[in-house]
Amino acid sequence: MSSFYLWLSIGVAGLALLAFGAKIFIDGAADGARRSGISPMLVGLFLAGFATSLPEAVVAAVAALRGSVELALGNAMGSNIANIGLVLGAGIMFMGLRPGQAPARAELWAMVGVTALACLLISNGYLSRLDALALLAALPALSWLLIQKTGAAQAASGSGTAGASQRSIARNAIYAGGGLALLLAGAEALVRAAQEVARIAGVSELVIGATVVAIGTSLPELAITVAGAIKRESEIALGNVIGSNIFNLLVVVGVAGMIAPAGFPSQLLTLHVPMLLGFTFWFVFLAALCRWRNGLGRAWSATLLLPFASYIALAIALGS
Repeated sequence: MSSFYLWLSIGVAGLALLAFGAKIFIDGAADGARRSGISPMLVGLFLAGFATSLPEAVVAAVAALRGSVELALGNAMGSNIANIGLVLGAGIMFMGLRPGQAPARAELWAMVGVTALACLLISNGYLSRLDALALLAALPALSWLLIQKTGAAQAASGSGTAGASQRSIARNAIYAGGGLALLLAGAEALVRAAQEVARIAGVSELVIGATVVAIGTSLPELAITVAGAIKRESEIALGNVIGSNIFNLLVVVGVAGMIAPAGFPSQLLTLHVPMLLGFTFWFVFLAALCRWRNGLGRAWSATLLLPFASYIALAIALGS
């Protein structure tokens, strides 16, 4: 039992390194973006969304190298569910949702399309290198389309995010590099601890990846979303969720499949994939309802947070 608590402590330390490393990376990268006057939605989609998914990408790579593809897939699926159920739910609880804050159709349907593609490719119960290549190849084209759509909307609105920076380019680079180093160290500690805890407790790595690791690696997104809600930076907060979910499925799953193509437990298809699709389409429904009702109150957060809590309880119960 002592080894159980030792590995649990190492896992907690890994989560802390992941969260802190992502924060430092964002501090450096986002400051450089502000100096360039990049739109808030693009900052949310790419700098915040993609960069805060680096923990998932590193965890997936390390897990695949260790032969734990189910941990990588569980992490990707669970993180996307956590991003909508927990992160978006917390954001709505803090700030509600107003029509001007709701994501545009282009970003929403990009997320839906990527989710549908990833679920379709793994529906045969096997993640192949061809599947992984299709996911990875979709990222550049989709990124270009989103930049064109969001950039055009930004130019039409005439708004921007330029502001005075207090940090030099060299210091921003040091922040970003240091954050990446902490991410690598945290991912290694977290994956190793998750494997050992799963083995000792008799719980499958899929469940560990979809719950503990997924929530842990979603902490940077949660921190950004809550901070954005408090500061009324809703575009960054919502773009963070959408960008992170796109990156998780295209890159995190793609990296795992390229390194170690393999099959996975049927529970991924019977529980986690349907839950991911359900949360994704509910996000789209809430955005449409927000425009139709001219806003959503904070009470709507319960329609995300409560199902997410039920999903975590069900995943643990089925995997124990």
